[in-house]
Amino acid sequence: ELAHYHLLGSGLTLWVCWQIATVVGVLAGATIPDELNLGFAIPLTFMALVLPNLHRLSDIAAATSAALVALFGQALPWNAWIVAAAVVGITVGGILSHWEDRA
Repeated sequence: ELAHYHLLGSGLTLWVCWQIATVVGVLAGATIPDELNLGFAIPLTFMALVLPNLHRLSDIAAATSAALVALFGQALPWNAWIVAAAVVGITVGGILSHWEDRA
């Protein structure tokens, strides 16, 4: 009966933490020298989140196919390689996952 208060408290806590982290990022981001080349931190963080979760063949094939499309699709206009990589990865993963589940 008090679940809505729990949800509200959790949501507000997450929102406040997000706002604080954003302000810290804006203020501290301007002081970080360009020599640190922190732009590479975003792909590394993404890889750290994705790689430990690749257990099945369909997972590995989806990630690999999406990575290859992203790598070789850099010349596409309007950064369309992002959408193309997602579509290919989802399609490959979905098809192989269906085959794995049937086996």
